[in-house]
Amino acid sequence: MTDREHLEVLFKFLTGRQFILGDEQGIKDMVKRYQQPPMTMLHRVSMRMTVNDYNELAAIMKTIEAHLKPVEETADDPV
Repeated sequence: MTDREHLEVLFKFLTGRQFILGDEQGIKDMVKRYQQPPMTMLHRVSMRMTVNDYNELAAIMKTIEAHLKPVEETADDPV
């Protein structure tokens, strides 16, 4: 997949979700419940996601991470 195709998959995922704007205390409570909370403390916006949604997002992010990792060069020339 190309960079653009990866971004299209991520964009499709994000636009298909419902975002909510919450009060500070409610968002803080939600963030405390997760081991790796979403970035909501600064923006006070969260995304309503089920466990399946989190798993889908994790799979998307893993493929993007693998795509962005630099290719390790191997020494093919004998010394």
